[in-house]
Amino acid sequence: MNNKTLGIIIIVFGGLVLYSDQEYSMLVSAIAIGIGSGIFFWKDKKNDIDIQKCNELIKYAYGMSLTFHMAFDQVDNPYESMEQIIDLGFDRILTAGKKNSAIEGFDLINDLALKGEKRISIMPGSKLRASNICLLYTSPSPRDS
Repeated sequence: MNNKTLGIIIIVFGGLVLYSDQEYSMLVSAIAIGIGSGIFFWKDKKNDIDIQKCNELIKYAYGMSLTFHMAFDQVDNPYESMEQIIDLGFDRILTAGKKNSAIEGFDLINDLALKGEKRISIMPGSKLRASNICLLYTSPSPRDS
């Protein structure tokens, strides 16, 4: 048996990246009873990180490893947003580098990983396959494996 940690993404909506009050309550309830591993996001209507809502969710996710969901790919300024996510205490950002796939977003993923080194992990996500994942590991930048 290996020692990999399974991260469960709690999704309480139909694909949108803004939660209603009811969906937010469902998310809080799921986190409070220990479902998931703190993989969530909160973004406002201006595509900025909603610091207040993230702080509220983090309070309920105390002790969980925190991953900021791929809604990160919709923020306007990924570098400023990464700094906000670091300040909030997240452990990693799941991203496709603001592109349709992690391979297409490789340059931004790599740059974020280098700028966030030792402060946050950048987890490439979206359309990764056995046939292309090795392309992400051609440079020695700090990424989640």
